[in-house]
Amino acid sequence: MAEYKVIFRADTDHPYDQHVITWEQGCPLMFEAIQISRETESGKAFLQTKVRNLSGAIASSFKARLTCHYKDGSTEEFETEPLDADIAPCGEYALKPIALSRGDAAHAEALVLSVDTSDGNWTSTATACPLPRRSPLALSADALNERISQLRERGCNKPCEAAPYSYVEHDGWSQCPCGQISIGCRVCPSCGLRFGNDTTIENGDFLEEAALERAQKTKDAEEAKAERNSKLKRSFKRWGLIGGAVAVLLVCAVSIYALATKPLAVSVVSRITYGDSEKPDRTDSFLLDTNGNILELICSNTGKESMNYEIEYTLDDLAVGFPVSVDTSNEYDESCIQKILSKDESGRPTEFSQEFDGVFNPGTVKIEYYEDGKVKTVVEETVNTHNDTYVYLFAYNDEGNLTEMTYACTSGATGESAGGFSYYYTYEKDASGEVSTCIKTTVGLRTDEVVEYTYEYADGNISKVYKDGKQLLGFEYVSVENPSVWTQIRSSVNPSQIGALLKTAPMSTVY
Repeated sequence: MAEYKVIFRADTDHPYDQHVITWEQGCPLMFEAIQISRETESGKAFLQTKVRNLSGAIASSFKARLTCHYKDGSTEEFETEPLDADIAPCGEYALKPIALSRGDAAHAEALVLSVDTSDGNWTSTATACPLPRRSPLALSADALNERISQLRERGCNKPCEAAPYSYVEHDGWSQCPCGQISIGCRVCPSCGLRFGNDTTIENGDFLEEAALERAQKTKDAEEAKAERNSKLKRSFKRWGLIGGAVAVLLVCAVSIYALATKPLAVSVVSRITYGDSEKPDRTDSFLLDTNGNILELICSNTGKESMNYEIEYTLDDLAVGFPVSVDTSNEYDESCIQKILSKDESGRPTEFSQEFDGVFNPGTVKIEYYEDGKVKTVVEETVNTHNDTYVYLFAYNDEGNLTEMTYACTSGATGESAGGFSYYYTYEKDASGEVSTCIKTTVGLRTDEVVEYTYEYADGNISKVYKDGKQLLGFEYVSVENPSVWTQIRSSVNPSQIGALLKTAPMSTVY
């Protein structure tokens, strides 16, 4: 496979570098990234560009001029006119790479000449200029921290970057605190912030008062959690779920649930490390009962105490082990209420609902199984408050390894596609028959890429996952003799590829 070196890049993430992105005020499109890559072996260079639709209308086509500058001062121009771009509102569009005549390119620039949208046509009439600088706010440290939390709650995925700046309305366009330009959009195309008329989150006095209220709420939640933990421990003791008596109760629970046969023992993840196992960046520790059900997750981030949190699970039944509520104890008090909607003949959930305490409306998760009970497919669908629909598909082979992960978003305003991408996974086995290598191919997300992961095993279980020779994940396990239904389902999937079962079985995200 050919290797490439990036010799020039300008993008909106670095708007004030030496080579800047320019934009003509009012233009529905903006070149979000301009890049020149050179093949290391042949020396051939390619010009790659990506545009962003800044408007709330579909950009059906556009015309642009691209100019490449070479080291000797000469230039090379290209005109491109995708007639069927059909860029969704706030969506991205990657142009086909252009082969340059020479490999000694120095830098490049791009200019939008015209755009056809569902709202009308736009034609360039002025000179494109560097992106305007953001308007700073004068906030105290407490107010700034509160603003970060408020922005995050409004959907912003760059709250720390956006918090020091204000939202600014211009003539026909606006600038998000993160710096992104938009035209008639309700949501920032870059950070996801939901725009509104509420300006209080830029007011220092309001933010400081809100910070005090949040601190009191956190204190009350901690006290309530301590009380719940105390009641849980007393309940365990009262019902004999400690020591040797637990085995008897588990057998009774399985019998009551009418499982056809006694489930086989399984290995369940009890601890996950991120990065080097000796000095991890993050550690997830699980409190499990003797059915393998997750009662609590404790997440510890090295050097980032503000990102530490705990998740408590309320189960429907010990033999089933399905969490009917997931409560996150952090500054945002996130929670998820779940309800099984249907089961198969073996008692495995085939569909359950999720109700979030956040920006999403209730969603559903559907699971399909192989004949032996291993997970075959998982489809997760959620709808946000703007009626945008998000669908994730996870497909697994009969060995529990992920083969495909697909994401698609449909705009609630237009019913049109608002973006998507896919991951495809293939596997190689060693002489012993164990999967030794995973190849992930990305399609549709920025530029397509291929990444290789390798596995290390201990006692037949994946103990370490490596990327580019560096440890990515580490796993520790406990053996469960009488696993619940949900424990069996979780254990049938590669622990680093749980995917849509994240809320109910927070292992690692799909890599």
